[in-house]
Amino acid sequence: MKKRFRKTFTVVLSVALCFMLAIGVVEIVGMANGPVEAAQTISSAGDGGGTGGGGGGYVPVTPKAKSNPISVKGKTVSVKGDTIKKKNVKFAKKKILKVKNAKGTVRYKLVSANKSKKKFSINKKSGKLTVKKGLKSGTYKLKIKVTAYGVKNKYKKGSDTATVKVKVGKATVKPDPEPTPEPSDGSDTGSDGLTPAA
Repeated sequence: MKKRFRKTFTVVLSVALCFMLAIGVVEIVGMANGPVEAAQTISSAGDGGGTGGGGGGYVPVTPKAKSNPISVKGKTVSVKGDTIKKKNVKFAKKKILKVKNAKGTVRYKLVSANKSKKKFSINKKSGKLTVKKGLKSGTYKLKIKVTAYGVKNKYKKGSDTATVKVKVGKATVKPDPEPTPEPSDGSDTGSDGLTPAA
C-alpha cells in the first residue's frame, strides 16, 4: 500500500512540476515578445524576405535627393546696326550665359524683355539666342530662365534666372547724293558758246 502511494505521489508531483514549468516558460516568452518579434523581422530580412531578396541582414535605404546646385550668370552681347538691318543675328549659349553645376537635362526659356520681346527668341534645348532682323538701336534686357531637371535619387529639379543685355548699334546713314546738273540745249549761247550781250 505504501509503495503504491509513493508511486502515485511521485507521478502527481512530476505532473505538477511540468505544469508549473510550462506556465513559467509562457510568461517569459510573453514578456520578451517585443525583442523576439524584432529578431524575427531582422532574420526574415536577412533570409531574403525584404525588398530585393538580398541576404546578409542588409536592408537597402533610398538616399534623399539633394537640392540642384545650378547657377546661372548673364552676359552682354553687341549687335551691329548695319547687320541687324539686313538679317537675323544668332548667339550661342556660351556667348550669352554662364551655366554652372547644372545636374540633369537643361532647358532654356525667355521669360521677358524690357521692350520688343517679339524680336527675340531662344532655343529651349541648345540655349541659342536669335535677335531678329529690323530691331532698332538701343539696349535690351532679357530675363532667361534655365532649368535643370535633376538626377533620380540624387538631385532634385532646380532653376535659376539671369539677365542678358543686348546692345544694338545705330545703322550707318549714307548721305543723299548731290543732284546731277541737267545738260544745256545751247539756246542761250552764241556760235562761240558765249552768252550774247543784252
